[in-house]
Amino acid sequence: MGLFGKKLLNVVESDAEDLAAIHSAMKKWQNFKKREKEASEAERKEAEEALQFLKMNNEDPT
Repeated sequence: MGLFGKKLLNVVESDAEDLAAIHSAMKKWQNFKKREKEASEAERKEAEEALQFLKMNNEDPT
C-alpha cells in the first residue's frame, strides 16, 4: 500500500471512530430521555455530557 493508501486508511479509521463516539453519545442521550424521571444524578450528568458532545459535532437530538 502506498503513502496515499495509508493516509486514506487513517482518515477512514478516524471517521469510523468519530461515528462510533457520536453513536454512543446519541444512545446515552436517548436512553436517558426514555427514563429521565428515574435517572440518577450521575446519569443526568453523563447524558448532559453526551448532549454537549453531540452539539459540538453538529448532531442535536433534541
